Amino acid sequence: MRMAARLDAMGVAKYRGLTRRSGGRSVWTGKVRVDEKSLNTPKAWSKPRKVFVNSMSDLFHEDVLWSKYMKEESTEAESTEAA
Repeated sequence: MRMAARLDAMGVAKYRGLTRRSGGRSVWTGKVRVDEKSLNTPKAWSKPRKVFVNSMSDLFHEDVLWSKYMKEESTEAESTEAA
């Protein structure tokens, strides 16, 4: 949570409102977002790359719609086929 709070404080829009202060520390607000722009990034690559997908997120959170997950899988498949 500290990194998300730090990125929010730095003005990174996709982290805005994801944390709040409680008892002197940052806690998650419960909001869930999918970063659509990042999902499409691999489509622009001409060569295959190793990608770490899940650093500060939970792809299998109950509020993440499966259609969004399938879009990510589709992006991965398209990128692998293009290689």
